Amino acid sequence: GDIERNIRMLLCQFNLPSWGRAEQAVKLIESGEYEFDDIIEAVRSCQGLESCKKYLQHECQVCTDVLPQHKLLVLTHCSCEVCVSCMKQYFTITIRDKNIKDMVCPVCSQPDLDDEDAESEFFNLLDIMLKSILDNEVHGLFQQKLRDRTLMKLPNFRWCSHCSSGMINDQPDRRLKMVCADCGHITCYKCKKPWEDQHENITCEQFQAWKELNDPEFQAAGLAAILNESGIDCPNCKFRYALAKGGCMHFKCVQCKHEFCSGCYNTFRHNCTRFASCGRKGLHAHHPRDCLFYMRDRDPVQLQRLLQDNGVEFDTEPPHAAQQAEVQDDDYRNRCK
Repeated sequence: GDIERNIRMLLCQFNLPSWGRAEQAVKLIESGEYEFDDIIEAVRSCQGLESCKKYLQHECQVCTDVLPQHKLLVLTHCSCEVCVSCMKQYFTITIRDKNIKDMVCPVCSQPDLDDEDAESEFFNLLDIMLKSILDNEVHGLFQQKLRDRTLMKLPNFRWCSHCSSGMINDQPDRRLKMVCADCGHITCYKCKKPWEDQHENITCEQFQAWKELNDPEFQAAGLAAILNESGIDCPNCKFRYALAKGGCMHFKCVQCKHEFCSGCYNTFRHNCTRFASCGRKGLHAHHPRDCLFYMRDRDPVQLQRLLQDNGVEFDTEPPHAAQQAEVQDDDYRNRCK
């Protein structure tokens, strides 16, 4: 009586595929354990009562809430199940505060985004999923970071020297000045340094020489200024960094996450297959014999002898600007005693 009437009602109102599916729905409703809408979705997707129960009892691998399968999301390169709420929160924070290469599965950290083909496929499919769960503002920021990731691989792309935006120079052979559309400041296309009036109509090398001779701040800063003005560029995204004394030769770019040697610019890899022995080394790079990696920890006397043997001239006294800065530091320390 009542059971048959309920089955007929479900078949009529919700267009279930068979009498047996509607009967399963009635049993699940009577159990009182599940939401009505989730039950209807389960009997449409599964055959058999036990299959429906499994469908309704999946666990989010982040918050451990038990939810039906249709309320969980799975990324393309793994099988980790994460609820919509956790996925939205994770990707919102990652997009706003981190690099695009951090946008991997919150459970297993897959896929490996060092593989360019896997990276491209993953981001294309991820964009479709994120559009359905993120706020428009956050999804727009994600698309902007995707666009920057593509642009930074172009040879005439440069990062602004004042903010985190990037620019394309459509006439690199004729124009050095690049005006940032976001902050309005100017960056030199060639030397990638902030543009100054004194750089007008002279080469980057001439401008650097002028700064060393005429800029009081440059002279006062001594060696620190020389290191800052020299700097290194990430070989992957061209983002510029100031040099520093000491430190590890293994460099990880905060902009694109590329890992490289700051001496020879060769890539550090976790899963290198260049030689049979690479599998036992873990994270490593292949440095040429003239890389600073092999020489930086040698005794100064050994390095001087190496230069002398090869007829290379060198100074044993620091530059005048560095001496000035050292004297100023000593005076300051004496006054503080």
